[in-house]
Amino acid sequence: MVSAVKSLFKRKKSEKKKITVKSALLYLFNCYLCFVLAGLFVVCMKDKLALFPLKNTDWKPYLPEMAAKFKVQTKELFIPGPHQAKLAALLITKPGSKYIYLVSHGNGGNLGYRVALAAFLVATGQSVFLYDYEGYGESSGEAKLDNLTPDGLAAYDYLVGAGGYKPEQIILYGESIGTGVTSGIMSERKARAVILQSGFTSLVQAGKDRLWQLRLFPDWMMPAPHLDNLSAVKRHHPPLLLIHGSLDQILPVQYSRTMYAEASEPKRYYEIVGAEHNNIGMTDTPGFCKELSAFLTSFDADALTPLTPPTPQIEDKKKRPSRPRKMS
Repeated sequence: MVSAVKSLFKRKKSEKKKITVKSALLYLFNCYLCFVLAGLFVVCMKDKLALFPLKNTDWKPYLPEMAAKFKVQTKELFIPGPHQAKLAALLITKPGSKYIYLVSHGNGGNLGYRVALAAFLVATGQSVFLYDYEGYGESSGEAKLDNLTPDGLAAYDYLVGAGGYKPEQIILYGESIGTGVTSGIMSERKARAVILQSGFTSLVQAGKDRLWQLRLFPDWMMPAPHLDNLSAVKRHHPPLLLIHGSLDQILPVQYSRTMYAEASEPKRYYEIVGAEHNNIGMTDTPGFCKELSAFLTSFDADALTPLTPPTPQIEDKKKRPSRPRKMS
């Protein structure tokens, strides 16, 4: 009896170890199918995974203090955007400025989280225009990757239209995912200079570096927009400044190093030692502002000479009868 049980046990054990070619292929196919489904999930959820808009406005009480400290004029606006949207914006005018920075911000928060950055830019003696993408802050519409560049183009068109600025007075400034937006604007509009801060070579590459499931798909299969900074800087472009923090853990500094190495002239590179992704300008404020000023004078020796700025014809936010629609 005991020997019969042992014999049965050994037979089952040997049968368990037996793996056929068919079963192995089936197992590999199931694994691949799981990987593909995981990748498709990531692709379908791209907007939710990449964009983190906030609607808060608790930054507004600080504007009068900023205006007094930096001797600037601030004005909240709504500007026309694509898809019949209204984009919230903040115009910070520095009397005597020659240029205006058009800031396309990163994927989190809203324009209020870039008021500190605006202060650094104003310190170079220039004006600043911040705007929110659809679904961010008080902008109407929905936050989508496909909307980012069209929103940036709408902000640019507003500046050269109702804003009264000329293309040669506009400095495009992109931060994080906003570098892709800035490269998109640069490819379709004229500007005096371009600054890409804490950017990536492309959104596709950044996504693959963070989510291994996406590596299963070739680049051509990835959904638009690709926000391809590397291709943009390889082509002819205005004077270019690349800025990155050496300790950036979100978008590694190697992205900007690669772009600088492969970008066409004219170009400059400024790596902030000890800076991370979200504290650019705070670890070495004097050095940051000095580099911005040096960049301005590199293409315009009189960039810091006070001039009479244009008088924008702007739509006052306070006169608008109703608040924008909240993001659904």
